[in-house]
Amino acid sequence: MVLLALLGSVSAQAVEITPGVDATAYAGIRFTLYEQAEETSGLKQQPQGDKAAQSVTGFAIDQARFRLTGNFLKNQLGLVLEMRLEKGPALLDAYGEWRFGPWLAVRLGQFKIPSGWENLASDRDLDFSLRPAIEDALADYALSRTTYASSLFYGNKSWRRDVGLGLAGDIDIRIGTLRYLAMVSNGLGANLFIGGTTEREYLLSNKAQFFYGLRVDLLNLFGVARVGAHVSYNRHDNVVFNSGRTVLDLDRLTWSVDAGFEIPRSGVRAHGTVAGGQINDDFDADGKRDFSFFGGDVRLIWRLDPLIKHLGGSGWGDAQHFELGARYERYDTVSDESAFTIRHHVITSGIQWAYDPYLRLHLEYVVRRTQDPKQKDLKDDAVLFTTIIGW
Repeated sequence: MVLLALLGSVSAQAVEITPGVDATAYAGIRFTLYEQAEETSGLKQQPQGDKAAQSVTGFAIDQARFRLTGNFLKNQLGLVLEMRLEKGPALLDAYGEWRFGPWLAVRLGQFKIPSGWENLASDRDLDFSLRPAIEDALADYALSRTTYASSLFYGNKSWRRDVGLGLAGDIDIRIGTLRYLAMVSNGLGANLFIGGTTEREYLLSNKAQFFYGLRVDLLNLFGVARVGAHVSYNRHDNVVFNSGRTVLDLDRLTWSVDAGFEIPRSGVRAHGTVAGGQINDDFDADGKRDFSFFGGDVRLIWRLDPLIKHLGGSGWGDAQHFELGARYERYDTVSDESAFTIRHHVITSGIQWAYDPYLRLHLEYVVRRTQDPKQKDLKDDAVLFTTIIGW
């Protein structure tokens, strides 16, 4: 896949509604200039016999978000509410937290689960306009999404969030900062709840089983590096779907390890992630693992501001920066412990210019290749143009 993405990111300063409450909003509009659609190969118009077009062009609203944040009682109490407006209104973040200090905050509600490094980053802070496939898998398959089209959980998207109780904080350890996020939650995903006859919800009949997740990061190690890792486990036996007719299990495990560093005063930084997971629900009762995945990515980013200033240029100013970047990612999947591994390779190279917090432009070239033993090697080239506007 060849991807050319131009991302204009306007994330203006928050609008203060009342003392302690801020509001922000943004929307992303994507124009697909060109994208291959090999899955249409072989389709014909009847009765004319014309072959289906094997490329796509069109517009889409990729993101539309509205967020309220409040800090009260001398910042001891924090409240967050974020709405997703694309593809129908829905809640993303809806939680409150009580802060005992920077080292401990108790969080209750719906928020991002402990997961891969990039899943916890804001969409507007990404090095590239799209997250790696392994990051999406870490979030969705840690919760309730399945790969079987006949499953009632098929296609469940978690939006990287779940409802539960969390502990978060930053601890100064002299050589850097220890950051942690621990969570106990339903394990279903955003806006999917567990209930009973008192309040009938998405799943019924749960015997005190939960999703457990932990993310730990060592940030700013010696001023040049960072390392992090996460693990999650999700178990629910014999739960009943809200139709009252279907009994299902959930049994999932995910993990990731990542590390990065930067060369001082050079503008060069690198980062890499290795991750994996498995679904052991045994949906079809064959005694085999339903799904497993493994992969990761490595990237190199070069911020050119130091070089421009070194060569005598005026630079972009404190609010502006210009970057070159490249990323390689791999994503392998196996279903039902078969001998077939489907492998995805993605290479992304790009240019980013930003005028924070108002404007961000990405120009990216991405090549995707899929190796599947059961069919030919897939090539999904595309050219995309995306603009994010906000206030």
